[in-house]
Amino acid sequence: MDSKTVELLHQVRNAEKIIIYGAQIFSYSLYRALKLSENTVPICFVVSNLINNPNKIDDIEVKDISLCHDKDALVLIAVPEYYHDEIIATLREYGFYRYEVVSSTSHHEIMSIFWKMSGLMPEYICLSDIESAVTDKKMNEELKIFVVQSVKDKALRMERKLASYYHAIQAGAQLTDTRIAQFLDNEGVNISDKNPQYCELTVAYWIWKNTQIDYVGLCHYRRLLHLPDNILTVLEENQFDGILPSPLLVYPNAEDHHTRYVTDAIWGIMLEVFSRVYPSHSYRLREFLSQQRFYVHNIWVLKKERMREFCSWLFPLLFEIERVVDETIDDQPGRYMGYLAENLSAFYFTVNANRLKLLHTSELVYV
Repeated sequence: MDSKTVELLHQVRNAEKIIIYGAQIFSYSLYRALKLSENTVPICFVVSNLINNPNKIDDIEVKDISLCHDKDALVLIAVPEYYHDEIIATLREYGFYRYEVVSSTSHHEIMSIFWKMSGLMPEYICLSDIESAVTDKKMNEELKIFVVQSVKDKALRMERKLASYYHAIQAGAQLTDTRIAQFLDNEGVNISDKNPQYCELTVAYWIWKNTQIDYVGLCHYRRLLHLPDNILTVLEENQFDGILPSPLLVYPNAEDHHTRYVTDAIWGIMLEVFSRVYPSHSYRLREFLSQQRFYVHNIWVLKKERMREFCSWLFPLLFEIERVVDETIDDQPGRYMGYLAENLSAFYFTVNANRLKLLHTSELVYV
C-alpha cells in the first residue's frame, strides 16, 4: 500500500470527526469503503454548491461549505485531482485548515479493500496482488495503449512521463487541420467526424477497425492506467483478458446517475433501442441499472479478441441510438454518446465478469 494511503488511513482512525468534501461517485465510494473497512462515517458531506447534488446520502446531510461550522473535523477531499487546488482554497476561505486530499491512487487502494471485504465482487483481482519478476522484452510489439488527445484539451501543469506502450492519438482529427499526435483517428476506417458526440469512442472505433495488436487499450490525455513496465508479462502469464480501473459506487443507483449527464428523453431512447437490439439481455440491463457498481471513463486494456467482441457489441447499439435521436430530438446535448457509452460499457464488463478474467488498477490523473 502506498505510504500516502497508509498516512491517510492513520489520520482517519485518529480523527474524532470527519467530513467528506464531495457528494458524487468519488466521494460516495470513499464513504462506503471507509464505513466498511474502518467503521467510520462522516458527520456530513460538504460541497461548493448544492445544485445537482443530493440533499442527503444515506440520511447523512449534504451541506454547502459556507453553512458547515465543524472546523475541528478532518475534511477528506474526495473529488478528482483537477479540483483539489480550488477546493483547498475554498476550505481555507471558510476557516478549514485540517484536511487531506484523497488521490486516485489512495482511492483505488481503499476501494480495493472494500471490494475484497464486501463480497459484492468475488471476481475482483487487483494488480497489486499479482507478482511477476520477468522483464518484458516484447512490449512495443504486443501492447499498445492509445492516449486520446484533442485540440480542445487544456494544457497540463504536471509533467507526464509516458511508458513505451503509451501512444498519443488525436481524436476528432477529421474536424481540424491542426495535428498534435503521432496517430490520427481519421486514418483508415473511422468515425472521426462524430467526435463532438462520441468523444473518446471515435478512437475506440479506430482501434477496433485498424489495429492487430495482441493487447490494446484506450486512455485519456489526463487519465492513464497505473501499470508496471512488465504489464504485458503479467497479462500473458496469468491469462488475463484485460485491465480496467477499479469500479466505483454510484448513489442511489446506476440509473439515477445518468440524470447529471443526459436527458430523460435520450435515456429513454437508449433503453428502447437496447430492448430491440438485445432483447434477451434487456432484463439484465434493468438489473444492472438498479445496483451501484459502475466502471467510469471508458478506459480499458483488452486482449485483441476481447476488444473485438466488446466493440462488435457496443457500436451497432450506439449507431442505432444515434439514428433514433437524430430523427426525434433537435436539441441534442454535447457528448451524450460518450456518456451513454460509459453506461453501456459498465454494463458490459459487469455482466460479463464471470466470463472475462479482468485485472483492476488505479488511474493516474494529471492536472
